[in-house]
Amino acid sequence: MFLLFHTFFSSEIHAEEWLSGARYLRTVSIDVLGRAPTMEEFEQIEEGGDIPDALLEQWLSSEEFAKRVSRFHRQFLWNNTESIQRQQIGSSIGPTDDIWKATFRDQIFRDVYLPYVATCGDFEATMDDDGRPIAYDLGQGYMQEGWVWVEPYWDLENPIKVCAFDAMEQSHSQNGVDCRTKLALSDPDCGCGPNLNFCKHGNDEEIIIQSFDTQVEKLVEHVILEDRPYSDILDSQSMMMNGPIVHYYQYKAYSPYFYDLDFPLVDIDQLPDLNFTDKDTWLEVQLPEAHSGVLTSQSFLMRLMSNRARADRFNTSFMCSSFIGPAGGLPEGGDSATVPDLTQRAGCKYCHARLEPMAAHWGRWTPYGDSWLDPTLFPAYDESCFNSNDPDCDSFYVLDGLTSMEQEWFGWLKSYQFLDERYHQNVESGPKLLVQEGLASGGIQACAVDRAVEHLLRRELGERDTTWHQKLLSEFILSNLSYKSLIRNIVTSEEYRRLK
Repeated sequence: MFLLFHTFFSSEIHAEEWLSGARYLRTVSIDVLGRAPTMEEFEQIEEGGDIPDALLEQWLSSEEFAKRVSRFHRQFLWNNTESIQRQQIGSSIGPTDDIWKATFRDQIFRDVYLPYVATCGDFEATMDDDGRPIAYDLGQGYMQEGWVWVEPYWDLENPIKVCAFDAMEQSHSQNGVDCRTKLALSDPDCGCGPNLNFCKHGNDEEIIIQSFDTQVEKLVEHVILEDRPYSDILDSQSMMMNGPIVHYYQYKAYSPYFYDLDFPLVDIDQLPDLNFTDKDTWLEVQLPEAHSGVLTSQSFLMRLMSNRARADRFNTSFMCSSFIGPAGGLPEGGDSATVPDLTQRAGCKYCHARLEPMAAHWGRWTPYGDSWLDPTLFPAYDESCFNSNDPDCDSFYVLDGLTSMEQEWFGWLKSYQFLDERYHQNVESGPKLLVQEGLASGGIQACAVDRAVEHLLRRELGERDTTWHQKLLSEFILSNLSYKSLIRNIVTSEEYRRLK
């Protein structure tokens, strides 16, 4: 077997004009799968040094290839948000000796007003007729209940002892408070819920963040494996979810940093039946219409916290374009140097005239978070905000400004400020419209071809590649944007096989 490998490889190593045989097989395997071929794959090399169509198809239909494409797209998606500060609803829960209790609930449940109190009593709790734990008066204002056995969401197979008030399972209090929300932290009828789902444990937040960062890669893999149009990565209404993500949406109502919205745009009733421990189980889930693939994923929105940053990343990564000033440099500001509308300010307008309309596509997605501003709750113009103390008005609407240009926009959503009326549809249609425009112009398709070719050839495209590039682009479009077909056409081309 070694002699066979040696003969294949050594016979081609000195080739000067054309990749073939073992060297060609090895190059394609590393590029497509990220690994060297197996001996069984070396044995399939055809006479003349070509790779069998069946073997190449097997490679391009494999999970290895999908993961390879997904890893390649990390540099464009920037899906790493571990350092981003988040806020999650729910008290933390942890053990004191062998009895677990929630961190912030002593004063609420046990009527304890002194610091550093002991945990609940080490005895099995007694319940009243309403299912509420009976607390015993210890004197001097102290009340104490016992514990109950609970199967915690992070380890359903191993029950633990939990202070009975903390373990209460009601979904809503007698006052109608949803026990998953932050209002529950001050409601004595709310506990940590069934399986302690409403509380936080250990490193579960880290696991959830890692899951959201992996989520966008799983969508890329899913699109490639199913050979769906490449554009589905950017505008799909579905998203991949695992157990920690489902748990997050069901029980850890998210409040964006700085802002006070209750939930992201997700239909909780449509989530799959997964437990927190199902970290490695990924299922495709349909999302509400406003979603647009990775462009409205939590990882993308949290990594890029302003709408301008989101637009710039899309423009750079998926349109292969950048925002640059005119040749010869920017002009002096003159009288327009202090104009608040950046699309009109000298020295700024050359970029912002394009950037602002593009950024408006994320106008209903909150900065510093992944919540969506529902038009029924947040109309484009809201006159009532002029005389309101509602913090949402202050957060999302234009309410102050020194110049007449700014004052004209009082009462409008901030994403509309200075936005030409012809671009108002960008706010309401969201990133999906931006993707449609990118496809209509051909920019997304051309950029995908450029990225793939330059990655596989390990060089930039030049004038000599123009005809070949146009051929690849035409074939990519005719294939319904099949990324698998694009890679096949590249690695089987003369340009790829020609030795430099």
